[in-house]
Amino acid sequence: MSYQEHVFVCLNERPDDMAGCCAGRGSAELFQQLRAEFKGRKDIRINKSGCLGRCAEGPVIVRYPSAEWLTGADAAACAVLAARLKDRLAEYKQMDY
Repeated sequence: MSYQEHVFVCLNERPDDMAGCCAGRGSAELFQQLRAEFKGRKDIRINKSGCLGRCAEGPVIVRYPSAEWLTGADAAACAVLAARLKDRLAEYKQMDY
């Protein structure tokens, strides 16, 4: 299966510093939000990720193939990202990509 869009949400946990990791800043909820938004779609994949190396900026989400990074993500930012992804996926469909 080939996906037009692939999104990774960092769910890394640092037991010794939960406030300084994506999981401690609510990334699991953001992951669930995006998964629910695209449930059943075959043209996009939402994946859990380990550390993406930008803990101080978390929660961190990265989107491919555009290599777009979303840092300090929250529910509102995920809603905007979801809308942009839907627009892009519609473009792919029109191009019969």
